[in-house]
Amino acid sequence: MMSLKRFFSTPYAKFSAVLVALLILGILAWQPIQVLNLQARAGKLKETYLQDHAPSYESFLTCQISLFTTSPNDERLSEGIRFLEKARDLTPFNAHTNYLLGQIYCLNGNFDQAIDAFEAFSTLRPENPLGTLERAFAHLGIAFTGEDLQDIDQDFHKSQCVQDLQSQGYSFEYFLTEGDAAFEQEAYSVAYLWYRVAALFQPLPGEAASKLSILEEYGLNR
Repeated sequence: MMSLKRFFSTPYAKFSAVLVALLILGILAWQPIQVLNLQARAGKLKETYLQDHAPSYESFLTCQISLFTTSPNDERLSEGIRFLEKARDLTPFNAHTNYLLGQIYCLNGNFDQAIDAFEAFSTLRPENPLGTLERAFAHLGIAFTGEDLQDIDQDFHKSQCVQDLQSQGYSFEYFLTEGDAAFEQEAYSVAYLWYRVAALFQPLPGEAASKLSILEEYGLNR
C-alpha cells in the first residue's frame, strides 16, 4: 500500500490540493462579490429613480429630497430595498449596505427604518458625518409627515433632528441664511424647508417668518 507520504508527493495529490484551495477561496470570495453586486444594483435603481423624479435636487441629501418634493413610490424602490435586505442578510455589518438602505427607505417614506439603517451605518463609520445628517432629516420626515403623531412624539423627533444637526456644527444662523438665499433664488421648496428647520432652533425673525407664512399660504412648500 502506498504510504501517505508517497501519495501526497504525486502530481495527482498536488493537483487535488490546489483544487481544494481554489474551491475554498471561491467560497470565501463569493459572498463579498454577491454583496457588491446587490449594492450596485440597488444604487443604480436609486439613481435612475432620482433622475426621473427629482433631477433638480441631486446635490442634496437623499432624506432632504423626500421633504422638498413628493415623489411617487415605484417598483424600483421596493426592488432596491429587497436587494439591500438580501445584502444585509449576507453581511449584517456592512456600512455601505446600511447607508444605501437608509437612503432608499427615506425615498420610500419609511423614515423609522431609515433611522435604524443610518444608526447602524454611524456605528460602523462614526467618523463619517453623512449618517448623522441623513438621520436628522429622517427624524424630520417623521415629525413633518406623521399625521397621527402625538405632540410628544413629534417634539421628540424634532429634538433629535436638532441634536444631530448641532453635533455636526449646524446652527439657526446657517439655516436662516440658506432659507433667505433660496427664497431670493425662487427655490421655494428649499426655502420652505430651511425656514422650518431654522424654526426648530429658535423663533424666526419677522421678515423670515413672513416669508414662511407666504410659502405656507400659497402651498409653495412643494
